[in-house]
Amino acid sequence: MLFVSCILYHVHISPHHQGLVLWEGSIAKSGTVQCRVRCLRPSPQERHHASAPEAPEGWPAVLDVQFRASISSVVGKDVYGAHPPQDRAVLRMIAAPGDAADAKGFAGFCQYLGGKQRAGVVKGLSGGRTAYLIPHSVEVCKALHVPVEPVCMLMLIVGPAARK
Repeated sequence: MLFVSCILYHVHISPHHQGLVLWEGSIAKSGTVQCRVRCLRPSPQERHHASAPEAPEGWPAVLDVQFRASISSVVGKDVYGAHPPQDRAVLRMIAAPGDAADAKGFAGFCQYLGGKQRAGVVKGLSGGRTAYLIPHSVEVCKALHVPVEPVCMLMLIVGPAARK
C-alpha cells in the first residue's frame, strides 16, 4: 500500500478547529524540539471507529519521538486493527498557530516521517499508552475511516502500550 504525505508550507487553524484543542505542547525528535503543536478533539466519525477516552490527559509538555514504525503496520492489523475501538483513540495534530517557525518545523517533521513512510512512536504516556504520529494522507484517512481534510496535520493513534 502506498502512502503519500500531505505537505503544505502554509499551515493555519481553520475556523472549525477553534475550541477543539485537547492538548498543546511540543513534538521532539530524539530529544530535539521540532515545533509546538495542538492536538484536536476527534470528530464524531473518528469517535465511532476509535472510542477510547480522549487521550491527552496527563501527557507531558513534550512528546518525544524516539522510535519509528512503518505506516502500513500502524494503520493495518499490527496496531490500529489489533485493538478494539474502545481501546484506541484517533486524534489529529496541527502546528500551533502564530509562529512561522512552528509551521515550518511541523511541515519538516511531517515530510521527514512521510519521506521514510514511517510513523513516529511516543511510548510511556499516561496509563502506559503509546502514541503513533502518522503523516496525514488520503490513504491513511481511508485506512482509519476518517474524513480527509485539506490541511497539513498528523494523525495520532493512541493505544495500549506497544509490544516489545
